[in-house]
Amino acid sequence: MVEVYKFQCRATDAFRDDIHKLDNVIRKRIDKVISEVLFENPYNSKRVSAREHKGKRIVRVGDYRLVFAICEECRRFGFNALIKCKDCKKHGSNNVILFSVSHRSISYRGF
Repeated sequence: MVEVYKFQCRATDAFRDDIHKLDNVIRKRIDKVISEVLFENPYNSKRVSAREHKGKRIVRVGDYRLVFAICEECRRFGFNALIKCKDCKKHGSNNVILFSVSHRSISYRGF
């Protein structure tokens, strides 16, 4: 039996600000990753273990990094206090919260 994943992505204000700064080519690539990877199975991405970003995940999109969290995983492992998602109780277990997207030279600062 195959598990079927279907996730809903929720963008933070910071993510919306980040994506609007990017050119259309990069934006389309990020949209493709969101629809093909994050909607289907976001667990196939790299988990971040650094203290201030613990519980978040990263997916590569060329030279850009998309930072997000999976609500179900966040609750299961108790990351909600670390991630500080202000709408945590509103989101279902099948939600993915998009935090930021930035060039790799910026994304890994603080990790």
